[in-house]
Amino acid sequence: MGKSVVIQISSSDLATLKQAKYQLCFAKKVNDTYSVVWQSASDYLVSNTFSWVPAYKMFATNNFQAGVKVSVQTQIVPIGLGQQATLDADGNLGSAVDGGTPNSLTLNNKYKPIHPGLQSVSTTIDGKQVTTPIYVSPQEMVLGIDTLTPVEVVQVWFQQNITTSTMISEAVSNSVEIDLTETDTATRLYSGGVWSTPSGKMMMSLGNPAVYMTLFLKGLAATAAALIAQKVATKLTGTYQSFSFSYAPQSNGIQFTYSEKPNDQKANLLFASALEDAQSTVDTLIEFVLDACSATPGATFGEMDVKVKPA
Repeated sequence: MGKSVVIQISSSDLATLKQAKYQLCFAKKVNDTYSVVWQSASDYLVSNTFSWVPAYKMFATNNFQAGVKVSVQTQIVPIGLGQQATLDADGNLGSAVDGGTPNSLTLNNKYKPIHPGLQSVSTTIDGKQVTTPIYVSPQEMVLGIDTLTPVEVVQVWFQQNITTSTMISEAVSNSVEIDLTETDTATRLYSGGVWSTPSGKMMMSLGNPAVYMTLFLKGLAATAAALIAQKVATKLTGTYQSFSFSYAPQSNGIQFTYSEKPNDQKANLLFASALEDAQSTVDTLIEFVLDACSATPGATFGEMDVKVKPA
């Protein structure tokens, strides 16, 4: 079963991070540690999806050095949980066979002290499927048996001057750990330099959505625009009893049109106007639309423009 995380970034934080040339980084936990930058990206936007499947390849290397890219120095062999591979006395890594510790990957080292490592497949935030290192043991493995236990937990953070496959040995600052052992998807928001878990239900308290004239987000492709529009319009109509909504799918997005119902409370309209420049509210509306989008089956990722405007 595949796993995915959606990383949302507020517009103001996005500008700050890009100007300072920060990379969006992902690492996967193996043997209760993070030792390699699985992926780093500079082309992140306000919404970014990173996904993977638990498929692994084993290798070994002579060195572990923080800040240096992984150097694979043996054969790379596919291996599954509950399988083992043998590094013979000549340094050849053989094909994996059944055996070893369940839920782990086992290396039988007959060569000399060496650092075992793992690769795994992922789909980057720009939709490319790649296989890159996720782990190198910081400590040398002596002759004998060693187990590598990957878990569906990832660490996400922003860092300057770092690239994919860089080895790390110290805890990174201001990171978020996302546990997907009991679920397949998760969303985290980075706003004001703080990580949080957003919820579409927060929209219930945000007032009139007409003040948010244009939102750009990385959402679902226009092939599913009509389905997405129906879901969002249904949510908005149910949430904002003072308004009715209609929608029109477009080539690259959806346009929502609202009209006020008779006898709308003036206080509600004044409250909405006060929220017009609130960036955190705009960020929440982006999350709300994404929440509706995620419930739409059969869609692929792409750029989508979502607009809300008065009739």
